Amino acid sequence: MSDNIYCTYLTVYSGNKLPPFYIGSSSIDIINNGYRGSVSSKEYKQIWKTELKNNSHLFKIHIISYHKTREEANIKERSFQYYKYYIAMKLHFNSQDYDFFRNMGVRATPQSFLKRKDRYFFEKMASVFTTEKYLEKLLVAAKEKKNFYIRDVMTQENEKKYLQTKGYMEAFDRMLEKEVSDVVNYCLKNKITRHELFEGEEEKKPVLFNLLRKNVVSYETFICLDKLYDVSDHLAKFSLDPLVTETTFFIDKYKPFCSKHIPKKEVLSKIIVNSIDLLN
Repeated sequence: MSDNIYCTYLTVYSGNKLPPFYIGSSSIDIINNGYRGSVSSKEYKQIWKTELKNNSHLFKIHIISYHKTREEANIKERSFQYYKYYIAMKLHFNSQDYDFFRNMGVRATPQSFLKRKDRYFFEKMASVFTTEKYLEKLLVAAKEKKNFYIRDVMTQENEKKYLQTKGYMEAFDRMLEKEVSDVVNYCLKNKITRHELFEGEEEKKPVLFNLLRKNVVSYETFICLDKLYDVSDHLAKFSLDPLVTETTFFIDKYKPFCSKHIPKKEVLSKIIVNSIDLLN
């Protein structure tokens, strides 16, 4: 008797009410007893149950790998989900219309995944990273280069920046206060007014934008200051400048990922306004 009692399977649906492919993991005995898989999607869960009850002939299941343990089978299944997250993250930061949070049902197929020469990377990461850590490492890679490759997520540099980002976000209120203080001191030293900092001049961009590009302030701090002082509105008049367009596009795409760390407007005011009031 084989030691491989678990498997990763592909369910193929040939109807027109559900996506055509689903990947999952289970025991081989359950599959042999007629199991067709299940879905966790709220959008398709009830449709799946109804179709399975009324049109079971539309569901065909294929075992694509055998495993000795349930964990091995789960890793194989999770590696495909990690592949979908990777595709979704790249689409999010490269497409005006795609939204990672709204369009997570990216139509990647198990067949396309199994044909990839780099699927080893997804399988490796599925075995060592939680989903939360994997998504954060994808985000780190996207901040560095929007057309990143999956191998970039496994580098020592990515891990280093992931740990730096994690530490930064855990102490964000304190880091925000420090960065705003640094900005104010810079403006006082260089006789830059509040107007110049947030609004700019006729043909000059807001100074805050330049400080962002020079990494004096983080994207998160820029987003906080923008929330209070509408810096993006004043950048709009420079929409023909590709640097402005590229940067504001990234900021708009990045905001949903850091929103849980950004304090509410009232709290922001308490952290920021007293420092900013030192400027003319």
